[in-house]
Amino acid sequence: MKKICTVICILVIASVSQAKYSGGTGEPNNPYLIAVPADLNAIGLHPEDWTMNFKLTADIDLSGYSYNIIGNQTNWFQGVFEGDNHKIRNLNINASGVKDMGLFGCVDSAAQIRNIILISVTIHNTGTCSATGALVGYNRGLISGCYSTGTNTVAADECTGGLIGYNDSGTISGCSFDADNVCGGGYTGGLLGYNNSGELTGCFSTGNVTGTGSIGGLVGMTWNGSISNCGANTSVTQVCSFGCFYAGGLVGRNYYGTIKNCWAEGNVTGSTVFGGLVGENFGGEISDCRACGDVIGNNSNALGGFAGVNQLGTISRCYAKGNAVSNGNEVGGFAGQNVNNSSIRDCYAIGDANGNTQVGGLAGISDSDSVIINSYSSGSVSGNSGAGGFIGTGNSLPGLYSECFWYADVNPLLSGVGNLSPDPAGVRGLSSVYWYNQRMFYKWDFINVWNIGEGQTFPFLRKYNIGDLNYDRRVNMFDFAVFAENWMEE
Repeated sequence: MKKICTVICILVIASVSQAKYSGGTGEPNNPYLIAVPADLNAIGLHPEDWTMNFKLTADIDLSGYSYNIIGNQTNWFQGVFEGDNHKIRNLNINASGVKDMGLFGCVDSAAQIRNIILISVTIHNTGTCSATGALVGYNRGLISGCYSTGTNTVAADECTGGLIGYNDSGTISGCSFDADNVCGGGYTGGLLGYNNSGELTGCFSTGNVTGTGSIGGLVGMTWNGSISNCGANTSVTQVCSFGCFYAGGLVGRNYYGTIKNCWAEGNVTGSTVFGGLVGENFGGEISDCRACGDVIGNNSNALGGFAGVNQLGTISRCYAKGNAVSNGNEVGGFAGQNVNNSSIRDCYAIGDANGNTQVGGLAGISDSDSVIINSYSSGSVSGNSGAGGFIGTGNSLPGLYSECFWYADVNPLLSGVGNLSPDPAGVRGLSSVYWYNQRMFYKWDFINVWNIGEGQTFPFLRKYNIGDLNYDRRVNMFDFAVFAENWMEE
């Protein structure tokens, strides 16, 4: 009888010890089940579980909870958290000087955070701190399918992102943040504050972003790494007048990174180097992107409708639609500066460029070691001095410009390059009648890169190769099948 009681007691104790959260064992095929607010808030009190698997089984409302952050610099979260598209509402953290703040503090390289929906988040992290975001403070792992909506505010000193503060070689895929207000110092972005050699793909942000230096509608700063198929419809405001640099509609500063097939819609305002898509492109590669918002500066130098500064960088197959306006210098409809062995190829600007000196329809200045190829500007240009329909200040060395054009009818009193007369080889002004004729651009690639509505439109960039009939970015037998199926149809 004593043995039977002992066995029963052991089984009871074992069952009680396993009754963590709302069920499960934490194994991949039997994750811990998070069904009520107390379950979620308890995870942060159990570092021994931070290598395990979790799954949300219901919507969670954290109203009234003093939330316990999951993962820190001592014990990183290394498990898997599957949100299963359930909602976590009213996460509220108000602290001072806390490193790595969010629903998750530190997420390691083996971890995965998936399909979590945050609604109405308020994060305030004041004092000396870093890496603050609604979802994750510091990320090394995989974050996918997560987003936040509702009334969201995230505010901290540096490395501040709407969803993630700092991404250290991690992957962020299919995530978004509706930023009613993301406010920080350096390295502040609508979705991500600082991207260190990480990868972002299919991400989006909207709302308002305010900061000092290296601030962007999507990402504040990217150091190496890649950003692809991402966008921002975000108002970006730089709030300091001296000693702060780099603000962009998508990325504040791109340092040796790649940005591909991305876009920015919102306006950018501030006082130092900034652009409609990126503040500075330093050694990076940007391709197939567009910037559509206005860029408005106050005593700002190096301001462009697409990029403030292109330095040691390449920009290709991109365009800017917004106006670039400043009472400072080096203002361009596309780039403020194109300098230090940089190139702009197959790009155009259609917005106006207005500034003090060194103002150009495409670039404010373009150095003697940098090139512009197969590009045009069509907006009006105005400045107190050094204004050009295409470039404000350029160089007459051969080979710097090739097949470049500017709209002579809207700038009848200007030359193409403001400091040169006549225009250097490769730069030519066109009146209205010639812009709608593909033959004027006969050296351009109208199969893979450019398109035109003959007699109707200015040249514009193709989204697909002329032979890519099914729009899969390949030309193969499937395209031939489309061609054959539609042969001789009206």
